[in-house]
Amino acid sequence: TSQIRQLSDTVQGATDFLTDRVAETRAEVEQAEAAVEDYRIDRLAGGGISPELLAQQMSELSTQLAVARADQASAEARFGQIQTVIDDSGMAAGAELLSSPFVLSLRERLSELQRERADLSTRLGPDHPDRIRVRAAIDLVEVELADEVRKIVETLRNDVAVARIRADSLQDSLSGMETRAADLSRASLELRQLEREADAVIGHTALRVVIG
Repeated sequence: TSQIRQLSDTVQGATDFLTDRVAETRAEVEQAEAAVEDYRIDRLAGGGISPELLAQQMSELSTQLAVARADQASAEARFGQIQTVIDDSGMAAGAELLSSPFVLSLRERLSELQRERADLSTRLGPDHPDRIRVRAAIDLVEVELADEVRKIVETLRNDVAVARIRADSLQDSLSGMETRAADLSRASLELRQLEREADAVIGHTALRVVIG
């Protein structure tokens, strides 16, 4: 009976010791695990996006940027071509590069009037009412044509500005995502380091409990 009581006291003492040891070290484990979880929430989950999704979005944005830059180059080429012709040869020459229905109708009307003027010049004097009428009609159509060309050129200029703004905006978004990806990569590395440190604390704690 004495031996049984002694064995029971020994077992109870060991149990109390292990219980106290676990209680002492539990805080260390909880602290290490909390550090990992807090970091995961603040730096990774808090960002609202996974590295995989971020990489996919960057790829899609890069494609959109390539298309936007191509559109910008095309708009600049169209505007540059007609502006150069106008600067070198005037509005009438610039009108020949345009396929606007209204421009085409004005050019056709101008051609008809010029043919009529040429015909009248072979039969009538310069002060004849018909020749005066045709000259006035030609002047009017030329003014309308020049005004329409100017409107189209201004539209092309605006197209260039809009295309450039869109491309620049996409570039800014992509640059922001690249910075975010770099931050996320660093955060993932730091998280893995915290996880390794937490595993080390847990392992060390378990060893302390076993060996007392």
